[in-house]
Order: sequence, then C-alpha cells, then structure tokens
Amino acid sequence: MADTNTVSKYIKVRALAREGSPGERETAARILEKMESDYPGIQHQADEATKEPEHDANSDGFPFGGNWEEIFNVARGVVNSAYDFANTMAAAYVGRQLASRYVEPKTSATSAGNVVIGLKMPLAVYYEAQQLNASQKHAFRQVLHEMLAHELDEMLDEIDQS
Repeated sequence: MADTNTVSKYIKVRALAREGSPGERETAARILEKMESDYPGIQHQADEATKEPEHDANSDGFPFGGNWEEIFNVARGVVNSAYDFANTMAAAYVGRQLASRYVEPKTSATSAGNVVIGLKMPLAVYYEAQQLNASQKHAFRQVLHEMLAHELDEMLDEIDQS
C-alpha cells in the first residue's frame, strides 16, 4: 500500500498522462507503469482519493455528514426565532386583552348638533397602555381601530336604513 505522498504523486502523473503534451503523456505513462508495478493497488487508492464524497441520505433526501456545528447553529436560529415569535405573540395578546376588557366605544350627540365618536377608558388603563412595549401598543391600537370601525359601521347602517 502506497503512502499519501506517493498516491498524490501518482494522481498528478496520471493527470499529466491524460492531459499533457504528446511527449509528456508518453513519459507519464511509463512512470505510471513503474508506480503500478511497485505499488499494487495504487490505482484504487488514487481513485478513492479523487472520488467525490458520497452522502447517505434519509428518506427525505437530507444528506448526512457535513459541518455539524453549522447544522446546530441553524437549528438554534430556528428555535430562537420560534421563541421570539412566541414572546411577541404573547406580548401582543396582553395589549389586545387590555383594550378589549377596559375600553369601550362611546358615541354621543352634542347640543350643537354634532356627533362625537370616541373611546372611553379608565385613566389607569390609559397609563398602563403608555407602559406597553411596541408589539403590545400595536395590538392595543389595532383593537381600538376595530372598535371605531365597528361603531362607524353600525352608525352608517342606521343611516342607510332610515
């Protein structure tokens, strides 16, 4: 069995025998014959050394092997993204619940004949809403917009029915 340096030299000489100029090919062919007689099995060793690595695949076609550290980094990124998404959704739920429980639409008419459409909430809820984080405030505002839209829809339906 040939050592790594000998196999490497054999691979280079074999390439020269295939791709060199006519004189180089003849010389390289003679060297190959000599190396093959001195090192039985060197052709097989060279073929194995130059062969593309094969990947075993599971039923989904995912190749095993490779850089496991990179695979684990990707998996950690997926898990962290899912965790962040879950936290954002839980935070948004807090904002929606605050608005849904304590804010109510209020429509009234003024003595001057104007219609006032607004939202009524306790002062403590107003202060609590100011302390919400960005996703919670967004969810809180979304519920307020939905309330106002519903109130306007009801008003306009009453006008259409008149």
